[in-house]
Amino acid sequence: MSESDCVETLRECANHDSMEVPEKGVPMAYDDELVERVRDALSYQKRLRELKMFGGKGFIVNDTMACCVGVGRDALLVRVDSERDAEYLKIDGARRADLGDDQSTGEGWITVEDKAVATDEGLKFWVDAALEYNSMVTGGAYGEASIELSDRGSRSR
Repeated sequence: MSESDCVETLRECANHDSMEVPEKGVPMAYDDELVERVRDALSYQKRLRELKMFGGKGFIVNDTMACCVGVGRDALLVRVDSERDAEYLKIDGARRADLGDDQSTGEGWITVEDKAVATDEGLKFWVDAALEYNSMVTGGAYGEASIELSDRGSRSR
């Protein structure tokens, strides 16, 4: 599947808000605490919107998806610079995002497990990676996530 095919498939799924897990039929919800933490991290963005997408909560910066809080262990979907894709995939808790049925999204789409964003440092790293890419494609100003590590320290779930 080409990257343009993946992007088109993701666009088609963008407003999909079904939260059913087909194999078990048990409704799943995204992590409200993680949504709040991502919202706080992006609070300084002037052009920020939130949308239901992929069964989770998507964060749109400058009219482009930066990240999406997912369900279960798949805590966060981030769109990153494909030039840094291999570097990011070496990080514990990161893997290539997929569309189900073993269809890879291609470079630049990373799923981050909950353990990798359990601390403020981990969340900041991944939100910053998403914002770096976002600024490249939108021409928007890039600023780091607004997580005050010195005031709150590390937070684990």
